[in-house]
Amino acid sequence: MKSKVLFVLLSFIVLMPFSSCKKEEPTIISVDFGEGKYKEPFRGLLSSHPRWLVATLDWPILRSLRPDTLVLTKTIEIEFNEDAVRSHSEAIVQFVDDSCNRLEGVKVYCNDIPVGKEGFRIEATTEPQLVKIAYKIDPLKKKCTETGLFIVSGVELDEVNAVKLYSDTPQSVADWTYTQDIGWPLLLWLLWLIMALIIIAIIVLIIVFIVKGIGTILKNVSVPNPGPTPFGSRNGNGLPLNRRIPKNEGHWTGEPGNSKWIPNPNHHPHKGIYSNMNDKTWEQILKENNIDGINFKNGEPNFDNLAKYETNVDYNSLSDKIKEQLLSEKRERSGLHDYVYDKIAREQGITRERLIEIKEKLNLVPHETSDGRVLLVPREIHDNIIHEGGVALFRALFS
Repeated sequence: MKSKVLFVLLSFIVLMPFSSCKKEEPTIISVDFGEGKYKEPFRGLLSSHPRWLVATLDWPILRSLRPDTLVLTKTIEIEFNEDAVRSHSEAIVQFVDDSCNRLEGVKVYCNDIPVGKEGFRIEATTEPQLVKIAYKIDPLKKKCTETGLFIVSGVELDEVNAVKLYSDTPQSVADWTYTQDIGWPLLLWLLWLIMALIIIAIIVLIIVFIVKGIGTILKNVSVPNPGPTPFGSRNGNGLPLNRRIPKNEGHWTGEPGNSKWIPNPNHHPHKGIYSNMNDKTWEQILKENNIDGINFKNGEPNFDNLAKYETNVDYNSLSDKIKEQLLSEKRERSGLHDYVYDKIAREQGITRERLIEIKEKLNLVPHETSDGRVLLVPREIHDNIIHEGGVALFRALFS
């Protein structure tokens, strides 16, 4: 004699696929698995699932926010009558859609065990059995509401929920429904935004660093070229090779061949070996001499506006002794300077001693120009401007 089985459906459950069945009209219990929300991060412009963005979900910080497949559960209580227990009856429960076809995009678990197309088997026992049913819904189903059926067949069972069972023919004994909604993963998007801003900031800092580096290089290396000179080999700023005005002490303005060097006003020029040079800033020196920079022409500084005294020198008429001094390895100029002091003193109508006294008081030093003149100019400017003048021309012509 076949036995009867009673199903009491209590709480939330998930789905699973199955085969065809034959419906009947008796008592149908409705089971609502309710609504679950899947937080879909790839929406709108991100619906193409960019690979680089998908990969970030494996990062430690974002891994905890990665959305998981939605799982809806219900618990069913199954109770067998005494005849079913005595006859060792068995119920086979299957989960299908409204057309009794296998479920698509849904995995079904009973008591955490995956349920295949053969269904979930339950043996008759004297005590009621609680079966937790879970539907694991594929996120690709997006927002949806779906319905389906529980169908039962059995061995030595003849009735379930007043539904007559026929041999080898599963019968519908209950229906189910669930809803999957799509949510907004705001925290995940916020972290993505913060990461994007950090990356942009790093890129901007790198660009700024590179631009500043290039600017520093250009400032220190690429300066206006004063143009060719009548003597010696020149570097980019028109000065002799391996001799350059330090760029951290000032900058160039003007056009090639006719430039001006503007010293850093806060920089202290080097005192060098001269004990009578004052420790002044360039700002003080320029102000005292009523200039704003040092003019250069063809690689030679123009000290004409600084000269306290000047005279012309015919290098061809100099004595052999003076010429030998200028052409020697030491490049001694004492003979030339004595010649210049005597000549200026005569032209000014004063004694040599008086001229030397004035020179020391005003801290002047001789400067030879390439056009054959010698000027007496302030030492604190002259000795801090790397240059070549008339003596270099003389050496180039007579050596």
